[in-house]
Amino acid sequence: MISTNPILDHINLAREHAKLENYEASLRSYQNAKKEAEYQIDQCSNPKELPKLNTILKDLVSEELSVKRLCDIMSSILSKLDNHSEAKRIENIKDKIRQKDNVLDDKIRRIPNINDDETHKRKPRIFVKNHHSDSSSSRETKKNVGQSKPLRPAAPQQITVNNPERESIDPTTNPLVQQIIDMGILVKDPNVQWESIAGLANVKKLLRQNLVILPMRPDICKGLLSPWKSVLFYGPPGTGKTFLAKAVATECKRTFFNVTSATVTSRFLGESEKLISHLFDMAEQMSPSTIFFDEIDALASQRGGSSEHEASRRMKAQLLTRLEGIDGALENSSIFVLAATNFPWHLDEALLRRFQKRIFIPLPDLEGRILLLKMHISDLIDDDFELEMFAEKLDGYSCADIENLCRDVAQAVFDRQTANLDTHQWLTMPLEQARIIISNRDFFKGMELRKSSVDPSMLKQYDVWKSTKGAE
Repeated sequence: MISTNPILDHINLAREHAKLENYEASLRSYQNAKKEAEYQIDQCSNPKELPKLNTILKDLVSEELSVKRLCDIMSSILSKLDNHSEAKRIENIKDKIRQKDNVLDDKIRRIPNINDDETHKRKPRIFVKNHHSDSSSSRETKKNVGQSKPLRPAAPQQITVNNPERESIDPTTNPLVQQIIDMGILVKDPNVQWESIAGLANVKKLLRQNLVILPMRPDICKGLLSPWKSVLFYGPPGTGKTFLAKAVATECKRTFFNVTSATVTSRFLGESEKLISHLFDMAEQMSPSTIFFDEIDALASQRGGSSEHEASRRMKAQLLTRLEGIDGALENSSIFVLAATNFPWHLDEALLRRFQKRIFIPLPDLEGRILLLKMHISDLIDDDFELEMFAEKLDGYSCADIENLCRDVAQAVFDRQTANLDTHQWLTMPLEQARIIISNRDFFKGMELRKSSVDPSMLKQYDVWKSTKGAE
């Protein structure tokens, strides 16, 4: 049996340091304990000891994270206290300056009494030029004699006026920006390439032409040839609409904002429309950028219903206003708006008008299904696997359905191969023996258990809507 005493010694030492508020030493002791636990797990040959060591390592990591959070909280409190003391020191300096100014003002007040005759000589000349304005100014002069005036404007006000944009995207001063970051709306680099999306050749060609190639020639692509600024993807679920949006942002090297109904709705009245407005402002400041509204039918359904809430109506109005600004008023805007929905017939009519293109994303065709199968199981199938035959049989399956089917088949083969092996035997098995091989029989069995999630009647609805309101 492997002794865990070294691990416990490090843990006890880390806890003692944490009690004494010596967090750096405590974290170092936790690191030593982790290294010792990982070493013992690597050297352990007794299957009964592995669960105990893994449990100790898991609890150790959790305890270390708690100490890290406590350390961060204390650092934040200390920094705020330091900022407060610094601000107090600056305020004391300002008070001393004000006292000196008051002393100077007292000296200045005595000067008009010396030159009082000169002041009276100037007044008739000012009075003759303009009766109304100069008389009022003379009254103000008499009224303000002896009163002190500030010698300079306050510095914080100059910073706020001269540089408002930098403050508006600072998460430390703006809670809405912090909310955008915390809720995962802002994604700097989606890192989704065109090659990772199987099929949809026509759609990818259309998007690349209008969003990648055309902006390269701004001297030609202006006016009616200017690139799109708003596109709606609609179609059955699981066809790759979200991946297309992320690929557009990656290909164009744009900042990506992924927006859902959960991230922009709030229980506080007026906060949802403020968040949407600030989202567009932030996208403009971080341009070029792409704002992607996933499942937009949950945000902007038909207005005017009896069950529509006032807060929802105001949020829709704000969204429509900002989309109108992207399409019309801001010709030089670098914001591109993408949206995806499975139910385009539920969208508001005014919202549909604001999307310059409405593109149908269909189920994968034969070529797309072959590419999907190669992408998922090309390194797991045997030499006799009939890839094209299964691609024909998967007609009506979405991209997500095919991926989940491949996952189910691989998991079933793994369960069958490891049914008679214990954990230690599988862990020590050579790679060639542990590798799973999918046969035609395995895939047939998987197809019997998993069917398509797309309703054929829904496909007819898409055809009808496309023929009436589509904008391919």
